[in-house]
Amino acid sequence: MRLAQHRRGERTTLTSPTPTGYIDVSGAWRHGVAAVATALRPIDSVDEFLALPTAEVPAYRDAIREVCQAAQSGDWALPADAAVLPVVSSPEKILCVGLNYSSHYEESLRVKPDLALPEAPVVFGKYRNALLPHDATLPMPKSSTMLDFEAEVAVVIGRPGRGIPAERAHEHVAGWTLINDLTLRDLQHRTTQWTLGKSFDGSAPLGPILVTVDELPMESDIDISLTVNGEVLQQGRTSDLIFSVPEIIAYASQAMTLRPGDIIATGTPAGVGVARSPQRFLVPGDVVEVHSAQLGLLRTTIGGPSDAEDDR
Repeated sequence: MRLAQHRRGERTTLTSPTPTGYIDVSGAWRHGVAAVATALRPIDSVDEFLALPTAEVPAYRDAIREVCQAAQSGDWALPADAAVLPVVSSPEKILCVGLNYSSHYEESLRVKPDLALPEAPVVFGKYRNALLPHDATLPMPKSSTMLDFEAEVAVVIGRPGRGIPAERAHEHVAGWTLINDLTLRDLQHRTTQWTLGKSFDGSAPLGPILVTVDELPMESDIDISLTVNGEVLQQGRTSDLIFSVPEIIAYASQAMTLRPGDIIATGTPAGVGVARSPQRFLVPGDVVEVHSAQLGLLRTTIGGPSDAEDDR
């Protein structure tokens, strides 16, 4: 199942992608296009789907599938002016894992020759201010000249848990999405703490769709790539992860409760700008696209510096 969320005027609506656009799932549901769905309260966002009690998820999953199928033949195409939202609007946590692709670790040795292979997942956080929807423009931060890109596959938590064993991690995952871990390398490396370089405003483009684990199981080998202005700069597969998704979930949950809507970015493959020779950083006008055959396309345009920074 593939889900997204859009804003239509003053309301948020649950949507689903088609080859030609999106279906307004919430609108079709409220108009009774599917018999099974009429017995359930319509939901209006991915956030509501993720917040469902575990016992209710199968029935809602079936209802959403039936609504999507029935709406294909009706007038439920989403208008082009509806604004796509980050696929999760208000996660409690955005966890990221550094140096988690073998290829990225190897290229990082060119920047830091004494860098040790991680013995445990290198977990750091971003905040909600970092979220940015698909096809948005990110103003170039005035505070940096080293804006870098990191294409990543992210998992979205669907069931709460703490102390989750790796072998049961699949029970807590709702699905997969794309994220771009945009990074200000000069701020990241100025101190030993990465927060400012990793969690500036708009530094986590996310989405546009959630692919649920019933369609794309946990053991899937997911491809990930990134282009800048059409040039391929990153390519990888999750089979190259140093720490697997179940291992990451087990490690993170030993210290904190993972909750529905939490996002875990699993790492980036080789090709980042800071490790290239010569180094390559993003500039205004660049169009950055994260691609995956299984998860779709996430696009971000780099804009000019924003005067709004002076007003905050």
